[in-house]
Amino acid sequence: MLRLFDDVLLEILQHLDFQSLISCQATCRKLRRIFIGSTSLQYTAELAACGALDGPHESEHNTGQCRSQMKHWSFSTEML
Repeated sequence: MLRLFDDVLLEILQHLDFQSLISCQATCRKLRRIFIGSTSLQYTAELAACGALDGPHESEHNTGQCRSQMKHWSFSTEML
């Protein structure tokens, strides 16, 4: 699988749920580099880390709680 082009791997990663995405990017440097280099994957991970979904109904979400969870998530991924 790692012999695939980065854009193909990115397309595959974009279909994973949050937990699978985090697990996958922790498996090797190439997948981690793709994860870190993709704003769409980062956005998806940050939303999931604070329990949010992309869409108009998320305006009611507690911003402070989201920021706190994102900070915790950022710290957790730095440890990988």
